[in-house]
Amino acid sequence: MGEPINDSGVEPSGLGAATSCPACAGRLRAVSDGETTNFLCRQCGRCWHVELSHVSRVDPMTCPGCPFLQTCRTRYANDPEWRPGAR
Repeated sequence: MGEPINDSGVEPSGLGAATSCPACAGRLRAVSDGETTNFLCRQCGRCWHVELSHVSRVDPMTCPGCPFLQTCRTRYANDPEWRPGAR
């Protein structure tokens, strides 16, 4: 049997979480709003949520208690691919 194929562009950490940003390959840092743990890319400012081997972009409006909320809101506001109707 061969090695599993990972075509997501995200390198697994072996701990069940991604270690690099799916958008820019920057290093991810775990952040928490006190209830949920997400992963912030300090290189591009995008935030990600990992659940059941699926990585999805986090809407910063859902993380009011996160200490990096302003970073995410700034990135969100300046990202034309992220704004509704921009695609």
